[in-house]
Amino acid sequence: MIFGAVVYAESVNRRTDDNKIMVSKKAYSPDWYPPYVKGACYVMPTTLAKRILEMAEYLPYVGVEDAFITGIVAKVFDARHVNIPDSLYDRSPNSRPELCDFVYRKKMVAHKVSPTLAHGIWRRVEKADMCGLYPAEE
Repeated sequence: MIFGAVVYAESVNRRTDDNKIMVSKKAYSPDWYPPYVKGACYVMPTTLAKRILEMAEYLPYVGVEDAFITGIVAKVFDARHVNIPDSLYDRSPNSRPELCDFVYRKKMVAHKVSPTLAHGIWRRVEKADMCGLYPAEE
């Protein structure tokens, strides 16, 4: 299984005038990608990741990395996809998580996380009392 923001139907970009990556028919002949996990995060078991890595070298590379890895190559193994709910994965590229969103389990994945913000989030994950939660008793 591959967990993430699942895309069930997306056409392959064949034009060079878009901001998207153009994929030639030679590299990938179908007009639609298979279901795949798009974006900043996808999670899969190590065994599946190794199988995908080993198989990928035998297939023509498609420049849309997430579609290639979690869709095209994963399809060889009939991998299933599990969608992360929008409430946990903010797909908006312009939003920013709050520092305590991960501590309160409001977010699992976010975009626009600078190194400074990531450090602040991590400090709060390590010390939940910074978000008003009491540390677990040892």
